[in-house]
Amino acid sequence: NKDVSNTKDGPDDTLLNEENLKKLVELGIEIEDDSSAKKERAKRLMDLTFEIAVHDERWMKSFRQVCAFKEKFGHFSVPAEYKELSNWVRHQRYLYNAKKLSDDRVALLDSVEFPWTAEAARWNRMYEELLSFHQEHGHTNVPSKNAELYRWTQQQRKKLLARKESISHLRSFDDQKTERLLALKGLLLED
Repeated sequence: NKDVSNTKDGPDDTLLNEENLKKLVELGIEIEDDSSAKKERAKRLMDLTFEIAVHDERWMKSFRQVCAFKEKFGHFSVPAEYKELSNWVRHQRYLYNAKKLSDDRVALLDSVEFPWTAEAARWNRMYEELLSFHQEHGHTNVPSKNAELYRWTQQQRKKLLARKESISHLRSFDDQKTERLLALKGLLLED
């Protein structure tokens, strides 16, 4: 196999070979008998196949990067300084909400508990930060100098206190968020 980057004529010479032509025929793609038409149609199909493969490879690379980000930071709230990854995350959410993301990609992202909205990602990030704060300090009285976590913690505490007698309102959240908020109840209301 030739290295595509070193070919004079580009990827066509690498992709258009007897083995790939046989694969097209096995897939049920009929190639005309005329050799020039056969070659041109096969070239277009191979170009398309190559583009799809490259796109899928790039998508998987970004998927692995976002998984590594979550592993490192504990959340999927990718900040703008990770420009390429942040753009990829926003694009996946857009495609999902527009119902244009393939089922296999949705399943992969669901398998790592990818949040489908920026709001859900932020909530999960704040949740993880509060758990870390509690583990480090033994309480959930976040100082106001940690403004974002302080405000979020106050909001969650307020929500729980307003509904202390009944948690049924939480059913409007997704099941995982409900479960996590109920787990916070003990931490937030103990102090």
